[in-house]
Amino acid sequence: AFQASASLQVPPADYTFDIYDGDLDCVGRALFSSPATSLAAGERYLVAAIGERDPEVEDPAFTLLAAAEAFTYNDGVTDGARIKAIHGASGPDVEIGAVNTANDPPTIDAEADLIFDALAFGNETAESDAIAAATLDLGIAPDMGNTYPKDSTFDFAQIVTDDSRLWLIAYGDTAGTLFVGSIDATDNSTLGTWVIDADATAP
Repeated sequence: AFQASASLQVPPADYTFDIYDGDLDCVGRALFSSPATSLAAGERYLVAAIGERDPEVEDPAFTLLAAAEAFTYNDGVTDGARIKAIHGASGPDVEIGAVNTANDPPTIDAEADLIFDALAFGNETAESDAIAAATLDLGIAPDMGNTYPKDSTFDFAQIVTDDSRLWLIAYGDTAGTLFVGSIDATDNSTLGTWVIDADATAP
């Protein structure tokens, strides 16, 4: 299951990230070791562990994605929310957009409803256009090109304020239920976490 850790402050330097099985307490052979990654002074990063831990029998292979937050902040001017997304689910390209909850399952009805499209595994999006304060009914659907309406694999409501800065992280397995977590980056000094679990019994 997807979980979010607390933030950690480190000096600017080149780092190698080692990922271990959760029962090993960082002892023994790492499941994954990243290439040297440069972390710059004054920046904040979101590091997501994505992919399958046994690449010999599962696809895509386990890896880390380090994404600089780099959100736009306008010094107290409330000009709309900003959203970025990462595709960390084991599955095809996805689209994220506003859904029509009158349908079952909810649907993304038109290209104008999309926030992000053609998002491939292991990639992050650029920052979204400004989004007005609202309670957004968001959904994720497999990218099927310019064909509408599209059934969402998973949908949820997200309250967005004028100063929200949010990460949306697609994770899990799109062959079943697609989970989504968001990390609230509104506060420019600390990261809070907010995770939606579609099915607490899923792996």
